[in-house]
Amino acid sequence: MAYAGLAESYALFNYYGVQPPREACPKANAAAMKAIEIDESLVEPHAALGWIKMSCDWDWPGSERQFKRALEINPNDGTARMWSAAYLIAMGRLDESVPEYKRALQAEPLSLVISSSLGLSLCLTRRYDQAMEQLQKTIDMDQSFVEAHPFLGLVYEQKAMFTEAISEFQQALSLSRGDTRFVSALGHAYAISGREKMAEESLVRLQEQGKQRYVAPYDIAVVYAGLKDIDQTFKYLDMACQDHSFWLIYFRTDPRFDAIRGDPRYRDLLRRMHLIS
Repeated sequence: MAYAGLAESYALFNYYGVQPPREACPKANAAAMKAIEIDESLVEPHAALGWIKMSCDWDWPGSERQFKRALEINPNDGTARMWSAAYLIAMGRLDESVPEYKRALQAEPLSLVISSSLGLSLCLTRRYDQAMEQLQKTIDMDQSFVEAHPFLGLVYEQKAMFTEAISEFQQALSLSRGDTRFVSALGHAYAISGREKMAEESLVRLQEQGKQRYVAPYDIAVVYAGLKDIDQTFKYLDMACQDHSFWLIYFRTDPRFDAIRGDPRYRDLLRRMHLIS
């Protein structure tokens, strides 16, 4: 269980931008494999390995196998089912992801992470009103839970409720003490609401943060997408692809990139991620 816990922790370093994937992913993989070597019947390392193969390796068949094995061991493991739902989003199987998140939430009804992830899934399927309701429920459970605020901000942004979106992103920034993901989200909201100068200031902030800590290229691409600077957007998406930035698994469903889907470089990125042939 200790190795399984290490695997889960290192596997999430990519999600939270704690370390570059090239540093965190091998540690996560080694810990998961060690746990499975000791006890193959543990659900946690299989779920972690599914997450690693999805977010670090883009080994989609391998990821699916690990999630299936985890859920064979325990169909009611909330984390395994939640991560399996994220895999479905990456595969573009959005309509399947929502019920999978709901099953995860039934297994762990007080989980703020699962509750907010369901809200994100609803947002990515463009069910914005349902997403708003779900994310507000999460925040009502715990106002200080960081992750629900930027997801709600994304919903508000897509509904052109820019004042509310900016407020949610600012709350996430305050609660997280400057998480780069939320600097990026705020910069994008500034850009599409006509405050280009403030969006550019967000880019400067990300560059300054990059001198002190890891900043995922995907975060920078998000701001450039808001500014409609397509070449810079693809420059940083290319870097994100080389880096295996976590949030690329949501790239083809992230509404902030809807405007670039007709560009040939978009399909090239999906090919490089082995999502299309």
